Amino acid sequence: MDEAARSFRDAAEGWRELGTVLDLALCRLDFVILAGPGHPETPAAAEEAREILTRLRAKPFLERLEAAMAAGDAPEIGATR
Repeated sequence: MDEAARSFRDAAEGWRELGTVLDLALCRLDFVILAGPGHPETPAAAEEAREILTRLRAKPFLERLEAAMAAGDAPEIGATR
């Protein structure tokens, strides 16, 4: 999983450098889905994806993101305790 997380970080950085925000958000969403809500890097990936997808009004992708974060009883993205 560490190698996969590193690869996703590298890919995300590439999308950031290219300025392709939708691809960046989808990359971060894929990481959240594959790694699950319990991975230490998931909250940051989820938040970045959520910010972009909200800005783009990409409701179906936001719903997928929320569902992925809910799997495993994780707190809602952006929620404070």
